[in-house]
Amino acid sequence: MASCIRYETSILPTFDIVFDGTVTAVDGDQVTFDVDTAWKGVDGSITLTAPSTSVALVGPMPDFTVGGRYLVT
Repeated sequence: MASCIRYETSILPTFDIVFDGTVTAVDGDQVTFDVDTAWKGVDGSITLTAPSTSVALVGPMPDFTVGGRYLVT
């Protein structure tokens, strides 16, 4: 089980991209999102490389699932 650290909304502008998106495809470590709401740096759809680890998580990286909706920074 992974859990995200608590964040303050005031830090969201410090990230290069900030969006709420739905996963449309997963191919290995490549995750494609349809952007539902874009706040910064992206619109439409985007494919990202999922990191294998993150300092913002305790435990393993969660599995991205097609149809799942995520806040991405």
